[in-house]
Amino acid sequence: MLLTSPLRTAIAMAADVAAAAFQVLPKSDWPPTLYELHESGRRWEEKLDSSADDFEQRKQVWLQTNMAGTVVKLMAESRATFMPDSACALTLLIEFSVVPEVLHGLVLALPYSRSEQGPGLLAGMVQVYRYPEAIFPMLDEILPEFTALLSSRCATHWRKPMEYDRKLKPSQASYESESPVIAARCPSFLSLPEPGWNSNEIGSRYLDALIARYPFDDGICFQRALYQLKLDFSLPSLLRVDYLLGELQNSLSMTEDEFTARTANMNFLYCVAFYCSKVIAKAAGCHVDWYSIAQFGQRFPEKKSITASPARSLVAVFNAAGGEMGMPFFPLQAILRRLFAKETSQQLRSAFKQWGKAAFTQRAASINDEMPAVQQLIDNWPMHQRDYLTTKRIDWFKDKYFNLWFQTYFSLYRGGRVVWACIVQAHNQAYTDENVDRFAQIVFDPQGLLTPPQLEVIAKKLNSYKGCRPFDARLGFMADFMTDEIPMTLGAELPYRISSDDVCTSAILLIRKHLPVNRLISNYLPVLIHDAFPGVALFLPSKFWTPAIARQCAAYGWPVH
Repeated sequence: MLLTSPLRTAIAMAADVAAAAFQVLPKSDWPPTLYELHESGRRWEEKLDSSADDFEQRKQVWLQTNMAGTVVKLMAESRATFMPDSACALTLLIEFSVVPEVLHGLVLALPYSRSEQGPGLLAGMVQVYRYPEAIFPMLDEILPEFTALLSSRCATHWRKPMEYDRKLKPSQASYESESPVIAARCPSFLSLPEPGWNSNEIGSRYLDALIARYPFDDGICFQRALYQLKLDFSLPSLLRVDYLLGELQNSLSMTEDEFTARTANMNFLYCVAFYCSKVIAKAAGCHVDWYSIAQFGQRFPEKKSITASPARSLVAVFNAAGGEMGMPFFPLQAILRRLFAKETSQQLRSAFKQWGKAAFTQRAASINDEMPAVQQLIDNWPMHQRDYLTTKRIDWFKDKYFNLWFQTYFSLYRGGRVVWACIVQAHNQAYTDENVDRFAQIVFDPQGLLTPPQLEVIAKKLNSYKGCRPFDARLGFMADFMTDEIPMTLGAELPYRISSDDVCTSAILLIRKHLPVNRLISNYLPVLIHDAFPGVALFLPSKFWTPAIARQCAAYGWPVH
């Protein structure tokens, strides 16, 4: 997360206010109310008469006045407000004031409608009504944070939108064909406070901005040249990066200190460093973690003696197993040597090769290593028990993506691969003892590099957008289908800002007879996938679990006999 502690405090108070309001809104409106939180912990609130002649003046004076010791100031009121593409008629508006200063002018909108049948309300999806430009890069962090807090504080009256409130249903086909402009901006690595943010998340944002081509805070130099490299995370693309660095080496007319003193130049260096590290990690079949130098010293105290400098401001660690540290690398150092120490192309490529070899030695065993034995079990399955492999088609579900799933899932038994997946959300009855097959939404890494705990982090991040409307159209689509709770995606690629690994989300049918004890026990699933049918995933039937897979599944909570 990119949110600081003061921002979290303000968001938490706003969630408290919204939770209190939703206790009342099913029956009556919420009057304009001013709130103030003091650093001592004391809280004041004052209701205003919206019909008074001086209402707007009093409101503005109060919002602009910053008393000593004030931590948070905000105002909440409900009114009839038209929200685009929402079926709700009313809105609870929460306006933030001068503390924290960056939030001043942010207004969150919570649409709702009262139920026509008795007390209660239909809650809509949380969205931003108005915002200050300075906070734009963090809006899609604030929305899920606020929504999660509201859900935990108001479990009875507002847990999540009671019903998906958009007038149009989400469509993967429309989403993938429209290619909407991405409303996002990448925060600068240099501008974020230590140590309360995750360098892996900011690294993902840099890669996302580089590939999706949206702007950076404080700009980025040589942007057009980077785009012309047609970066695709392949090993040959590193040669194109090296060529660009060689061209810059011959043309730059400033010293290294002068170059690194400019944020736009550092953004360029970070982009290249994150990209090269990720390409090498993918080629070596492992995961890369990134740290600032301060975070690295906290994570590995024996390394606190490393001197901070622009060249050592980013540390890459290839450590797929998540255990020992392995060997740290300083990607900016190698890039700066190529630019300013007149190192040759061969020297940079040699450094890349050394990173790759070290990364490969850190590669963890993959569940797909068991696939030859799994395939043998499948091939030897008796023909008279073929029914175990199949499931009855669900006729009432007409979505074209699940038509494709039913047409192709059986092909995964021949020539497929096994990877880990993690449940994002599943039908409640999938966890109970019944005979009906149920749908679930999963995330998985087609390369099979990510471990279940790593996938769980991604699943939680994806699930956090449920119930809100992000600005980024890609996140908006994810939020739409998550909130609608209709399984209709097949191999939808997650944007790199959620995970810089090539992670997909798909709906899957959980076939009861394939599950141990015929129900969902763990959120970690071994699934079959096939390169010829991207996005289609099938729970690996438990009768085809090898002893090694069974041990891993047992470690993740599955009952194994």
